[in-house]
Amino acid sequence: MRPSQLPEIRELMSRDYRADVRRLNELLNIRGDAGLEEIPPIPFTGDIDSMERGNCICLIGINPQFPALSREKPHRLEIGPTKETIARFHRGEEGAYQEFTDSRLGYFRGDMANWVHYGKLAEGY
Repeated sequence: MRPSQLPEIRELMSRDYRADVRRLNELLNIRGDAGLEEIPPIPFTGDIDSMERGNCICLIGINPQFPALSREKPHRLEIGPTKETIARFHRGEEGAYQEFTDSRLGYFRGDMANWVHYGKLAEGY
């Protein structure tokens, strides 16, 4: 099975991420949501199906683009379409999940890539 098709990713994307954020904030005793309720989780960025053991890096981040709602390019090219695709998936539109997965696999080949963020992280690799 290709990594992008793992059932755990589908399960994560099926969840009510807004409720997850509220629970997390409650557990951590944090007021507000830091914008996390506004953007669905992004389980991977880039073509994880072409990873090679020992020749890849894993980066974990929380909302590196927030407050992207005030930044036109990330909102128009990535966040807005992602929110809509996940909303369609939650409404039962099966093809929307594959559309989301394909958008994440092609992230660095398309216009949505945030090279300001990822370019610095990739230096030296």
